[in-house]
Amino acid sequence: MKNWKLIAEGLDLGIPTSELEKIFPALERLEKDCTVLRGLAPGKEPAITFGCGPDTQ
Repeated sequence: MKNWKLIAEGLDLGIPTSELEKIFPALERLEKDCTVLRGLAPGKEPAITFGCGPDTQ
């Protein structure tokens, strides 16, 4: 699972920690449910690739 507290601190959202802690459980459940729906094993994320084609300008 992602460390939502660490992510929030890194993004410096300006939201008090007490308020963020209220939504962390929902984020954890959402991540768990989405992982199952995507058919991934827990802790695994899909690989994302980006291509850089020729410049068209």
